[in-house]
Amino acid sequence: MSARPIRLLALTPHPMEGPGTRYRVLQYLPYLAQHGFHCEHQPFFDSAEYGILYRPGHWLRKARAVLAGTLRRIRALRRLREFDVVLVYLWLHPIWFPVLDFMLARSGIPVVFDLDDPIYFPQGSIADRLRDREWIIRLLRMARAVIAGSEPIAAFARQFNNAVEVIPTAIDTERFTPRPHPDGSGGRPVVGWVGTHSTSRFLLPLIPVLRALAREEDFTLRLVGARGGGVPLDGIPVEHLDWTLAHEVQHFRDLDIGLYPLTEDVASAGTKLGFKLHQYMAVGVPAVASAVGLTPSLVRDGETALLASNPEEWHASLRRLLRDPSLRRRIGQEGRAEVEASWSLRAHAPRLAEILRHAAASRGIS
Repeated sequence: MSARPIRLLALTPHPMEGPGTRYRVLQYLPYLAQHGFHCEHQPFFDSAEYGILYRPGHWLRKARAVLAGTLRRIRALRRLREFDVVLVYLWLHPIWFPVLDFMLARSGIPVVFDLDDPIYFPQGSIADRLRDREWIIRLLRMARAVIAGSEPIAAFARQFNNAVEVIPTAIDTERFTPRPHPDGSGGRPVVGWVGTHSTSRFLLPLIPVLRALAREEDFTLRLVGARGGGVPLDGIPVEHLDWTLAHEVQHFRDLDIGLYPLTEDVASAGTKLGFKLHQYMAVGVPAVASAVGLTPSLVRDGETALLASNPEEWHASLRRLLRDPSLRRRIGQEGRAEVEASWSLRAHAPRLAEILRHAAASRGIS
């Protein structure tokens, strides 16, 4: 450990309200502070701006937010020489602003680039159509080290940088804990899904399965964050809850069975890294997940979760769990143990600290 703290600047797209910022960066800062780092966090958007980013319309306010964020980012980069290492999560600018690249490169401060989303694939948004496709390659080449959220992302990054390590999105298992009574109150089981209105499209193929299941079994479908997603739910006993940061853990903990449906396409195979699935597991909730993309490599089928490849398998798996509380309890316990061993903050925080410390050492900081 150095005689003085290693000064770290963490640059993220969003404030704490953004899940990527929260789980890829902010949850690590207390650990880093305890292990020789002095940490400063600078998001591109502030909390008020983040609140309007994903609402329809508000184009003038969004343009002002991008301008304000650009100025904030310039001010942060002008202070780079106050730091020993810079952690850049996801991007420097939401569209493209080459002055930022130049400022970062010219500073000579070691950069660690954390990439957990294959934004190098065109995704169709306005920002994506405006963005310079080469910016990510420049940042990868500039970085002293690259942290990838999955092996497919790491494979892309290794084309441009040899110092690439995979750190999955970890879960703080001291926050995400099982409820005291995993079988609930003994009443109607709650089958649940936690997401956003934009990701609720993954539920659409499940609707006929859930509708048929509702004719056979007594359960409540709870959707958290899907309000306004346009999912047709007639014939299914459903309740909607709005997602809140204050109840983030409780949203998962209050379920009896979790749903993790995906579609087999480039977006799912490349960007869905199983984090929501691991959140179910962390709180001891047995989950049924689509057997697509990376998901089969993230669980042990029948032990830490159930995998389903078609509607018939989804129906059979959900019915098994609904009818067998002891199976729910066993899979929940195994899933929790797996997250603690392989996907927890405790397991991965030392690795991040070592990567940052090694990058800082390239400037003579040890």
